[in-house]
Amino acid sequence: MSKTILVTGAAGFLGSNLIRKLLQRGDNVLATDLSDRFERLKYISEHELLDCDTIYVDLSTDIPSINMELDFVIHLAAWPHVDFSKYYPSVTIKNNLLSLTHMLEFCRVRNIPLIYTSSVEIYGGERDIPCFSETDAPDPASPYSASKLAGEEIVRSYIRNFGQRIA
Repeated sequence: MSKTILVTGAAGFLGSNLIRKLLQRGDNVLATDLSDRFERLKYISEHELLDCDTIYVDLSTDIPSINMELDFVIHLAAWPHVDFSKYYPSVTIKNNLLSLTHMLEFCRVRNIPLIYTSSVEIYGGERDIPCFSETDAPDPASPYSASKLAGEEIVRSYIRNFGQRIA
């Protein structure tokens, strides 16, 4: 049975490939990202049109206005660049945490499950370790990775305080 799924951060590498897979399996997808990144959404490859509805929105400042029934939200949106975060830490932290909080509220008010994506970077991506595990101690090495770790804690607080369905 097909699902209706909102994907944030849709223009990124993970978002565009995830959307392609969701569309291939027959799901309905609503894609969101910043307007300056949306040109990437027109084509996943030279021959494959990304055929889904799109919304231009800055999730750090706005909660999207969506009037359709959603089965769940996959929140990928973030400023993902480690180096950028070292030069512009406040931009990265503000964007990543406010975007997450706005989507948590969007889902909480509508009782929609949310899937939050963190990052392997929370384990210290600069270390020379071939593989990390969720049982490893966090060791964020950049403002980006610290914002993703803080996001995990915010998610836990929403689960605890509101009983929100979040994976």
